[in-house]
Amino acid sequence: VPEVKLPNCKEIVKAELAKVKKEDMAVTDKDLEDAINKIRKSHASKSKDEKGESIETLPELTDEFVKKLGDFNDVPDFKTKLSAMIAEEKIMAEKEKNRIRIADCLNDAVSVEIPDIMVESELNRTQAQFEADIERMNVKLDDYLKHAKKTLEEIRAEWRPYAEKKAKLQLILNEISKTEKISATPEEVKHETDHILEHYKDADRERATVYAETVLTNEKVFEWLES
Repeated sequence: VPEVKLPNCKEIVKAELAKVKKEDMAVTDKDLEDAINKIRKSHASKSKDEKGESIETLPELTDEFVKKLGDFNDVPDFKTKLSAMIAEEKIMAEKEKNRIRIADCLNDAVSVEIPDIMVESELNRTQAQFEADIERMNVKLDDYLKHAKKTLEEIRAEWRPYAEKKAKLQLILNEISKTEKISATPEEVKHETDHILEHYKDADRERATVYAETVLTNEKVFEWLES
């Protein structure tokens, strides 16, 4: 693992986030109306008119309708809870955008030679995720490659800059966690590992533990930077 010389990460992140215009997190009437219409459209009934043309009929927003959607007492209760969900989504989206900004400014501020084995590891992880995603769509990898008119090697070459960026960021996060003594507790790691193994029965516990520790520690480092 190469030596990573850290700049003043806190000041770099602080300066980067100071450039960001604060988004209004308030849920507007339009936000709520758009979300309701989207839900109604997803439950629309379809029929054909006399000419054979398709007609889409949206369900009315009634107490009976919202009760079928989930744990809602009536329309006002549905609107209140939906508004809270929209607000949470806005906060999460803003948090994700800021984390991308943090990652980019740290990558730009640090110069380090990334070991090829780390890049290959990231490429393998990306490939595994990609294969799992297309498998869920009932598409075989060979069929996808034929349709895309690309080889797996060509696709991996397209992924490589992203993999290099991700591997470099992980080196930086590792160094920050070491320097600032930031780490997940054994209890947190065990809990997350158990959660992973509960959903992926065939997973290797040792590898799941390493993965859990990395994810949890990365989260704590980001929280430290954001604070």
